Amino acid sequence: MERMAIYGFSCIGINGVFLILLAERLGWPTFKDFMLHTATAAWVQAVGSIGAIFAAAWVVYRQHSLAEQSRQVEQVSVKVDSVNGMMLVLMRQLNALLAYRKQILEPERANTARHFALPPVLPLKLSNLQVDWAQYAYFARTAAAEALMQLILAHDAFHSAVDAINQRNQVHRDELQPKIEVSGIDMEQGVSGDVLAKAVGLRLTHTMKAGTDSIYELVDLAIQLLQVAGKEAPKSIQSVYPGRPINGFGII
Repeated sequence: MERMAIYGFSCIGINGVFLILLAERLGWPTFKDFMLHTATAAWVQAVGSIGAIFAAAWVVYRQHSLAEQSRQVEQVSVKVDSVNGMMLVLMRQLNALLAYRKQILEPERANTARHFALPPVLPLKLSNLQVDWAQYAYFARTAAAEALMQLILAHDAFHSAVDAINQRNQVHRDELQPKIEVSGIDMEQGVSGDVLAKAVGLRLTHTMKAGTDSIYELVDLAIQLLQVAGKEAPKSIQSVYPGRPINGFGII
């Protein structure tokens, strides 16, 4: 708009100079005579009024254009902040699973009786670890569509792992521990898996084994998916918001 205005005023100035020179060449009334003519004041006032109207209209348009640009920049900033907040939630999910795997799973990973040895933990809290994906649906229409799918899969894998952990822990507390206490077995003395299986029964043994194996598989998968999403997704999202920082994450 500014370039058009400059171009328009330049054209008016050039045409004005051309008309003055042409008038002198053809013997028209001089510029001085024109300015001293009685009708000139009325014409000047009329032209000035029209010019003032156009100038006022341009100022209004310019203010509206600047306001619209500012609004669009603010909208982009809000969206980028929301995306970075979402990435922060996924990073916290990854950190939670890494800590659980290191402290709980790794010490018993190679234990053939890990389905009995794996200690129960308090239910993992999911507060502030949920993402409302509906607000990011617009990515499906952009170059970040694949990144959106990566992030959703990683997020869902985390919650599947947490559900498996909580379910297995509940069975451990509500069924396994009471049966061990009734059997009189002292776990601190060291007991083989076969002895425990006989004491608690085949059904519960199978339930504990399936639940424990599922935890290892789902936690490992969720960590892998979160790590890949945290590294790859920001690259695609930055193509939607060029020049804006998009936070990534991974295992250091």
